Amino acid sequence: MLVVDDLHVSFGGVTALAGVSFVVRPPLITSLIGPNGAGKTTAFNAITGYLRASRGRVTWDGAPLAGRPSDIARRGVVRTFQKTSVFPALSVFENVRTGLHLRGRAGVWSVLAGARRVRAEEARLAETAREILAFVCERYAVDRGRVLLTGMSDGGTYTLLAGLQEGMPFTHLAPACGVLHPALLAGGLARAHDRPIYLVHGALDWMFPVEAARIGRDALLAAGARLVYRELADLSHTYPRDENARILDWLQA
Repeated sequence: MLVVDDLHVSFGGVTALAGVSFVVRPPLITSLIGPNGAGKTTAFNAITGYLRASRGRVTWDGAPLAGRPSDIARRGVVRTFQKTSVFPALSVFENVRTGLHLRGRAGVWSVLAGARRVRAEEARLAETAREILAFVCERYAVDRGRVLLTGMSDGGTYTLLAGLQEGMPFTHLAPACGVLHPALLAGGLARAHDRPIYLVHGALDWMFPVEAARIGRDALLAAGARLVYRELADLSHTYPRDENARILDWLQA
């Protein structure tokens, strides 16, 4: 059980968290909900060791939870980030295997020396990664011919930036309320040719004005993308949940 009690985090004179308390009891799924700037990411960072709390206490299974993020992760408390993968240039298998190194015991010198124990551990972790991927593919019927990458805001920008890199497995891209990264505008759109892309943006977007989305639309069309562009008159800077059905129909067409 995770217990967060009276958690405070301050940056200089700015208070980011003021007395946050909650309990996560297995097997329940607990959500932390709030608008941009409410402190959700700060809370996760403080719980998992990426930030030091100014005051308060976090316990896991009755024992204090503190130390480096790697120490906390080894105890079973981890956080994910907004990006789809930790290493975009690696395959899904390689990313899963990398994450499993948290369970390894080999030290730096053993790795450098190429010890037999290290090779055996690598083989064991690789086999575990294959088992995890096999479980996911069996449970969720992965269609490798239709692999969608989507994201909102910075995640939408990342969707195009990562999805158009060489060697990425994604066949369809659906960015929402993001912008075209300058690296792509500067000549990185060659792989957009004939790529199905579903671009959604709100006319009321206050973070990335709709004019920026139109620049991206025109650049993608000029690059030969098979683009669906949806400009929603009543949408601000938020995920367009009502578009999900349309996106799924587009993906399956």
